[in-house]
Amino acid sequence: MTLDPGWHVNDSLLPDLFDGNPVPTDKKKLEKKLCDRMLPQSRQQPLIHFQLDIRDFALPCLPSCVTKETLTGPVVLQLTRYSCA
Repeated sequence: MTLDPGWHVNDSLLPDLFDGNPVPTDKKKLEKKLCDRMLPQSRQQPLIHFQLDIRDFALPCLPSCVTKETLTGPVVLQLTRYSCA
């Protein structure tokens, strides 16, 4: 599988994200798999999961006027989850 230059995961790291499962070859399926993540609901209940879509967090964090062609360095997106106990 070859990836377009720009916002991508390194080819050698991609299989690690799928834990040995086959990597999707369809571009849309690959994007969905990379963006849709399953996280534990709480540390006390590790088997209960909820869906977290990082697109909901990433898009507001990146200014709409910046394009990937103008960036010269790496971009790091830090997601912080707060819990109300």
